[in-house]
Amino acid sequence: MNCPSCNKELTLPTGFEEFYILIVGNEPGGEGKPFDGNTLRILFAELGKLGVDLNSCRKTNYWMHSKNSNANCRKFMEAQLSKEAKGKKAILLMGAEPVNFFTARKYGVKEVTSLRIESETSFSAPVIMASVNPSEAFRKGIGELRLALKRFANALEQEGIL
Repeated sequence: MNCPSCNKELTLPTGFEEFYILIVGNEPGGEGKPFDGNTLRILFAELGKLGVDLNSCRKTNYWMHSKNSNANCRKFMEAQLSKEAKGKKAILLMGAEPVNFFTARKYGVKEVTSLRIESETSFSAPVIMASVNPSEAFRKGIGELRLALKRFANALEQEGIL
């Protein structure tokens, strides 16, 4: 499937649509998946330690192809993400682009990392939380990511989702 605005090939979400947990990254990795390579390994390991099976989560990206400045691409991506978020019980926003979208550009990711956020848009999942992009662990260490994931898992338990 290609983007209707620029005709670039789209990286489609992975995991069953029926899964209650949605994890949203910034843009696809090099392997054409929402999360791949070392980033995927970190997420599997860290979430697994907390009792969250990444195989039971729907995974997507804000950008379903490489990021660009085409306003029509952005509108298409946001429409697709809105469809993905509908009916989810928990959404983990990993990086600046999804945080900006879900908060109507009211907050930056650094302001809300590890915090439960209220969506400024029409998303009604009981748990919406923000995290730094997992790739930050390679540049700045894993501490901030680990804290965000731990708080996300705790919120899932509190809401009876895990």
